[in-house]
Amino acid sequence: MQKKPNLAWYGLLARSRNAYMLCASEFFYGVSGFVFLTWFYIYFDQVRGAGKFYAVLSSLP
Repeated sequence: MQKKPNLAWYGLLARSRNAYMLCASEFFYGVSGFVFLTWFYIYFDQVRGAGKFYAVLSSLP
């Protein structure tokens, strides 16, 4: 027989500032990773004119 989940824990989580900050930090971490992986190469290649080889090298990290 399974135990009933403790619903009070979800209430504490919904009111927790730390939980919201953690979610926001993970969101911005994901957005920055997406921008870095998709836009950084284009920026170095087209805007800076670094050439494809250097654009690939700069976007590797």
